Amino acid sequence: MSDPAFRRMSVEEYLRTEPHSPVKREDVNGFVYPLHGQAGVSDAHDSIVVNVLLAVGPLARRVGCRAYTADMRMRSADGQSYFSPDTTVTCTPREDGV
Repeated sequence: MSDPAFRRMSVEEYLRTEPHSPVKREDVNGFVYPLHGQAGVSDAHDSIVVNVLLAVGPLARRVGCRAYTADMRMRSADGQSYFSPDTTVTCTPREDGV
């Protein structure tokens, strides 16, 4: 059986369907892409991500910023795309004020 034909997806539909998706996905201007395929990430890849976070995290905190893992979804400035980068550092105030 073949996969259904690819189609564009609205931001609202992406956000509504993402929690139920069997794979983590990113939305790039209406085109939704699976991350890492079915196999997931490699040991080497994960080790690199951990090392980057261990190096960058303390530096970010020292200047009032925060480092996040891929579990934190990031929204583009125009609000039309959502990404789950391996690591992210942000210095913007948190939405919850903490």
